[in-house]
Amino acid sequence: MEFPQLMAQAVTAYKARDLQAAEEICRDIREAVPDHLEALYLHGLCLCRAGHRDAGRAAIDRALSMRPALQAYDLERDRLVQQGVSDEVIHWERRLLLYLNYLSVDAFLISYPKCGRTWLRALLGKYVLGNGTDRDPLEVQKLTRADPHFATLAVTHDDEPHWKPPEKLSRDKRAYVGKKVIFLTRDPRDTLVSNYFQYTRRGGAEFTRDSFAGGISSFIRHDIGGLRGLVGFYNIWAECRSVPAAFLHITYEELTEDTKAVLQRCLDFLQWPQHEPAFLDEVVAFGSFANMRRLEETDALNSVRLRPQQVDDPESFKVRRGKVGGYVDYLSAKDIAFIDAFLDDQLADFYALYKNRGR
Repeated sequence: MEFPQLMAQAVTAYKARDLQAAEEICRDIREAVPDHLEALYLHGLCLCRAGHRDAGRAAIDRALSMRPALQAYDLERDRLVQQGVSDEVIHWERRLLLYLNYLSVDAFLISYPKCGRTWLRALLGKYVLGNGTDRDPLEVQKLTRADPHFATLAVTHDDEPHWKPPEKLSRDKRAYVGKKVIFLTRDPRDTLVSNYFQYTRRGGAEFTRDSFAGGISSFIRHDIGGLRGLVGFYNIWAECRSVPAAFLHITYEELTEDTKAVLQRCLDFLQWPQHEPAFLDEVVAFGSFANMRRLEETDALNSVRLRPQQVDDPESFKVRRGKVGGYVDYLSAKDIAFIDAFLDDQLADFYALYKNRGR
């Protein structure tokens, strides 16, 4: 059996807390390859969980000295700390599991929350599924991993920027070296409004253990989920867009204006196999606002990703309005002026279309 398969077995055993089995597999691997990075690291975790924390930490530190870039996979640490999870072993576990997951991924769809990621995810998943299946199109990573014809695509918010203060945003994007990245953005004004309802109506504040209880005017100025964090995340990716092997920037506004054309750009970028042109029209129809809203209202996909928090509250829906420029219905003139000035002063010129001078 090859080492990746053995490591997969070891990880499965570790997750089931069968520490003896996981440790034995790691030892078998290290007998053949003493400095096998993943086996050394997981062996360290087994030791920690078995009560030998000093020995476990030493093994993990040795693995980190062999590959310092492992630190780039600490993408969940600050969110866990925000939630009150201070156990370092849990942080070390998340680092390794994220690293192992990323090893098996060819490309990533990344966005700040409420930028249309679920919509594009559904379009891409539907494309992979083709016709004649009732599998969940939102499970695009599982779908592409199961089909060797498609480059594996993972969908992520990357650094989970909406769950942490701006000063905690990570500038280390080494996890994406050698990968393709589709980076989806949306006008920060619309994104803030939509994320406000996500935060206050769909459990975001409770998830982060944040005491925020204000209105939308307070939210856009709030450290967690507000304007500074959103702009910081956008700017970091503008600076780091040369880190991945290939980078494609698309916008929610483009996707709204010509869904088919933007979808085709994504397919070409991913180098996925081409279906008949007419099938793209079927995919676009599947991803229409009306159909996505219907899928959510009826819980047709049986997915927590597409389910209203309260069926009688339209603002609690994941598919809420889908309107470009809808922020004017929620933000005061004073708040819009505040955001406009901040974007003109702080947002990278890479996103000039979101600045007043680019509009």
